[in-house]
Amino acid sequence: MTGDRRAMLINSNDDFISLRTHPKMAYIKPYFRGNELVLDVNGETVVANISNLRTCAKIKSDVLNVSIAESSVNKILSEFFNEGIRLVFMDEFTTRTADVEWAKSNVSLADNMPISIVNTASFNELSTAVGCGISIDQFRPNLVVNGNLPWVEDCWRTLRVGDAVIDVIHPISRCKIVTLSPKTGEQDHIEVMKTLIKERRSGDARIKGVLFGWAAVVRNPSKVHVGDTVEILESREPWPIRH
Repeated sequence: MTGDRRAMLINSNDDFISLRTHPKMAYIKPYFRGNELVLDVNGETVVANISNLRTCAKIKSDVLNVSIAESSVNKILSEFFNEGIRLVFMDEFTTRTADVEWAKSNVSLADNMPISIVNTASFNELSTAVGCGISIDQFRPNLVVNGNLPWVEDCWRTLRVGDAVIDVIHPISRCKIVTLSPKTGEQDHIEVMKTLIKERRSGDARIKGVLFGWAAVVRNPSKVHVGDTVEILESREPWPIRH
């Protein structure tokens, strides 16, 4: 997806940071103003311009050559976190590939695959089981399918979304971030993880842990729009779930 997950924050060791270790990230709101990326850092706004400098940043097992934001941006971020933090970008000179065991595809600065799919029917089912209000933002999807039946995505193999064709690769294993409030970064939804442990434990050792949503790659790219029809082109045996 153009522009999606192309920026991240790194510490003084050039390691990427997330809500797991830096819950204050929830108070940073990025948005576009025309073609400019703007950061609202707890009420202080700054245009995230890119400098001519580059670095090798680490995200999981990958080391990527990325461009660095201007010093004025990083000064505000470092003061906010009270440590050396920089904003970096994946540009046309940065390359990263998905795990070849699963798919041959380029990937952005996402956790594993470029597309993260959530079925609204599954989300609603989970929300009911949790017993309190949760937000779909806790799962950070970039493709939300307005479904009628929960967990049918466990059988999806290939989808057509508008004119784009998408290969659904594997379920997404979830960590404690899904228990954190997207607004504050504080843990206030521990019931989400408890419910996933009870209802959605993986029965296939290739993807361990508790599962929600599916990772996918684009086979045939095209523009997609809110409200586009989603067609199931190919199905598979459902991913095994242990209760």
